[in-house]
Amino acid sequence: MVCCAHVPITNRTSEQRGALLQERAELEAWREQVRAKYEEVGYGAQIPDDLPRQLRVGQRVTARHPVTRQIHDGDVLTTAPKYYR
Repeated sequence: MVCCAHVPITNRTSEQRGALLQERAELEAWREQVRAKYEEVGYGAQIPDDLPRQLRVGQRVTARHPVTRQIHDGDVLTTAPKYYR
C-alpha cells in the first residue's frame, strides 16, 4: 500500500477544491431560496418563470444515483419539499 501523506497539495488543486466548495455552497443556498419561495407561494400555485417547475407524481424522469453515480429512469412516486421518490 502506498501512502501519499508526504505529498504536498499544490496550489492549483487547493484553489480548485476551494472553488468547488464555494460553488456547492452557492448551489445549496440557491436551492434553499427556491424551496422557501415554493413554501411562500404554495406548491402547485403560479410561480415565477425563473424558478424550475416542480416534478409531478407519475412524471417520467431520469436520475443519477448519489452514491453509485449510475443513471436510472422511472416515475416519480411521491413528492416532498426536499426530495422525490
